[in-house]
Amino acid sequence: MDLSAREIIHPSPDKRDWRRWLARAQLDIDVDMTRGEVFDTLEQGNIAAIAGYGISIGDLVLCSGAIVNKQLAQPFKTVVSTGDGYYLVWSELSGEGHLYTPVFSIFARDGSHR
Repeated sequence: MDLSAREIIHPSPDKRDWRRWLARAQLDIDVDMTRGEVFDTLEQGNIAAIAGYGISIGDLVLCSGAIVNKQLAQPFKTVVSTGDGYYLVWSELSGEGHLYTPVFSIFARDGSHR
């Protein structure tokens, strides 16, 4: 697929997602990083791609439903690890921290909390 002819969607203002994928995918692909719409989140990039505004970088977990429902497609099967981490957060002011204890226990048991 020739990405130079496609509208590029950047799901992060610093365009790090495309840069990482291109550097690690080791495919002969030319992308003009100076063009394309810029969004603040992966979800916004996904929504723009679903709406037909171009091709975006996405997280497979976040995109899985849209891929299964054929709202999104993977033109390349290349998946790269970014090293990004995701964390559970809540407001301590809510007074509901005790409700999350069972979830934390699960992570502590299987080592997912690292």
